[in-house]
Amino acid sequence: MIIFLYFVSTDLDVPKKAKVNDDVYVRQYISQSIEIFKKELSDVNWNEECNCGNAKETYSRFINKLNTIFDKCVPLKRKTSVKRNIKPKSPLISFGLLKSIKRKDVLYKKSLRKPSDTNIAKYKQYRNRLNSLLHIAKRNYYSELLEAEKIT
Repeated sequence: MIIFLYFVSTDLDVPKKAKVNDDVYVRQYISQSIEIFKKELSDVNWNEECNCGNAKETYSRFINKLNTIFDKCVPLKRKTSVKRNIKPKSPLISFGLLKSIKRKDVLYKKSLRKPSDTNIAKYKQYRNRLNSLLHIAKRNYYSELLEAEKIT
């Protein structure tokens, strides 16, 4: 019963995917890990762990021991990211523009992480050039739509 409640409260309090420094960490809840967790819990002498008289201290020691065992049995593992071929959501955005948008995002994050004058200038220059290209692409897309309507 306690194990079930712990897994439920863990899922609510600590998300399965925790983003730390742009790395993604996940816990793999497999049956083998859960069995090891149950065994570790049964091996603990709870009378010694929780025999201090003070309710707050007892609860704190209990939770700390439970978290220690849980982290040992179901550790956070680093998940490698998989590059996907993402299609543009809008027909006016080409794959080249999509790649440029991603590059702009990288420059933006770099300008936030290391806000030097050169990083900020690179980001602003790239952003402005990309915005003008997006404006041209939008204008061309709608003019082609209007030309197609004129023909039909």
